[in-house]
Amino acid sequence: MSILETIGPFILMFVVFYFILIVPEKKRKKKYGEMLNELQANDKIITRGGIIGKIIKVTDESVVIETSSDRTKLEITKQAIGTRVEK
Repeated sequence: MSILETIGPFILMFVVFYFILIVPEKKRKKKYGEMLNELQANDKIITRGGIIGKIIKVTDESVVIETSSDRTKLEITKQAIGTRVEK
């Protein structure tokens, strides 16, 4: 057997895993990073912990959100934001 016949299936498996697992994850991370960079005041968000709130202030590393009609304010890191609710 030649070396290509021995290593070929492993190379093929790596290529398949790359396109099935790694490429979609890179796209998801890029889209998430763009969403975090586009955040601004008055955007409605949902945190990874399930808290829903409206952004009051945005800084480089964190945001301040208002979570209820009682005007409760929380400062959270940008990485704690799960999604932005579309307007």
